[in-house]
Amino acid sequence: DAGNNDAIQDPLDLDGEERIEDDNRDGDPVVDMGAYEGWEEPYPSEIWKVRPDAVIGGEGKNWDDAFSTLDEALQVAYNGDEVWVTAGTYTSGTSSFFVKSGVKLYGGFVGIEESLEERNWADNKTILTVVEGSNNSVVTFDNASEETVLNGFTITGGEGNNGGGLNIANASPQITNCIISDNYGIYGGGVAINTSSSQDVAHPKFINCIITRNTVGAIGTGGGVLIQGKLASATLTNCIIFDNQQRRINQGAGGI
Repeated sequence: DAGNNDAIQDPLDLDGEERIEDDNRDGDPVVDMGAYEGWEEPYPSEIWKVRPDAVIGGEGKNWDDAFSTLDEALQVAYNGDEVWVTAGTYTSGTSSFFVKSGVKLYGGFVGIEESLEERNWADNKTILTVVEGSNNSVVTFDNASEETVLNGFTITGGEGNNGGGLNIANASPQITNCIISDNYGIYGGGVAINTSSSQDVAHPKFINCIITRNTVGAIGTGGGVLIQGKLASATLTNCIIFDNQQRRINQGAGGI
């Protein structure tokens, strides 16, 4: 990250990689010097901590110096990183909580744990939502790999065009131990799984999830889950989908 972005004439290096990347993970993407972009050795993964009662300005490396908002953690988290989030309600200060490919997001902490096994996601409710009237999905996955994780959250209050709760576009994340409830979407009340082209793939896995009381608009379908696209699909294991609604008269699907 020591070059000059304004001097770039070709957006790709000799290996076909994007020239302007944030290789040193400081939040400021800058082109590397030379013919190739990227480090030979990957950065070690980080575990970022989030507490709603944390002092503003924390660096997120431990519970005593945690980030006070989830947006801060998602901004700095990269492929392979984990984000540990304590119980509470988190409202996105942007358009949606955007989870990058390969980032693993875990809720259900109290703020003293040293391992994932110590958390209790069932008792320590960790709620994600958006500003009322913002017309946004709560969480967005775009081109996220199957290594991307959302585990131990309640997703509620979304009002997105594609998926009120989760917008999964060309992505295959793992959604585990989550409750997706009381969301509204024009297409897909709780979850929208879609692809942009016939070559794109979306295949998320849902494990031990509840999808309930979501509503899809009058022109859409899939009150609980919408799956749309030639290579769009989903695997659901030990999941409950009930009491979702669709507003199209005599058409569409309330559940999936």
